[in-house]
Amino acid sequence: MKPADKNKADVKAVSAPPVLETVKVGLRMHCSSEKLAEMLDQTRWAVDFSWEEIKKLSEYMRAYEIPAGEVIFREGDADRYLGILLKGSVEIYKKNMKNHSNKIATVMAPQSLGEMSLLDGAVRSGMAKVKADVLLLALSREDLNKLAEEVPALAYKLVLKIAQLLSQRLRQTSGQLVDFLGVSVL
Repeated sequence: MKPADKNKADVKAVSAPPVLETVKVGLRMHCSSEKLAEMLDQTRWAVDFSWEEIKKLSEYMRAYEIPAGEVIFREGDADRYLGILLKGSVEIYKKNMKNHSNKIATVMAPQSLGEMSLLDGAVRSGMAKVKADVLLLALSREDLNKLAEEVPALAYKLVLKIAQLLSQRLRQTSGQLVDFLGVSVL
């Protein structure tokens, strides 16, 4: 069972050198893995995981506070991590053929972003800019690989959840594209 109430004093924000961090903006929060687990447990990401699995996953994650207006990552960036929003919102922009950025989505807590780069290792396909102050849990590709080596069944379960999420988004996008194009298949 998870603890009913934890002391909030075990969380502190510190400025970290960007080169050493997964997320290169904002403040990295140094939290106990128990505190990270409690934060993750408040999201829909926790629905398919036991409390013990959530605690184990949290050992591979980091928390960040990122103020409004900051760009978390840019289209073409090579960083590879998944971010789960605990609070706030992020706007996603994609460049068109004329190199102009167009807003394509708004991601709000408790949604996630960065799943594709985490899984396929490719560069970022869009830019993520914080709309409202964000508290974010990040899982890097390196930490996912470490999880896969140390707890393969849990890594598999996490990757399956990400694949299901991406599949849902693709279905939604396909439906929007058909509506936009006004295409009739019959």
